[in-house]
Amino acid sequence: MVLVEAMAAGTPVVTTDCPGGPRWICEDGRAGLVVPVGDPSALAEAIRLLMCDSDLRRKLREAGLARAREFHPRAIAQRYLEVVGLQR
Repeated sequence: MVLVEAMAAGTPVVTTDCPGGPRWICEDGRAGLVVPVGDPSALAEAIRLLMCDSDLRRKLREAGLARAREFHPRAIAQRYLEVVGLQR
């Protein structure tokens, strides 16, 4: 949840592509930068890129805010009700 919480706060995120969903949460790089696990150079480069590119920060901030709304408890509850057939 830390990625979603950071996105909801308007923070552009950088994450490793570890199991558990960071690539999915970041929409394959659209809402956050995703680097390989165990690659400190790639992680440093992604952080450097964010620090130096204000347009990228703005783009990731906007996409992250939108993506975080999809994880709001009300949105999750609504999707659950739809999946179990209790609501459309």
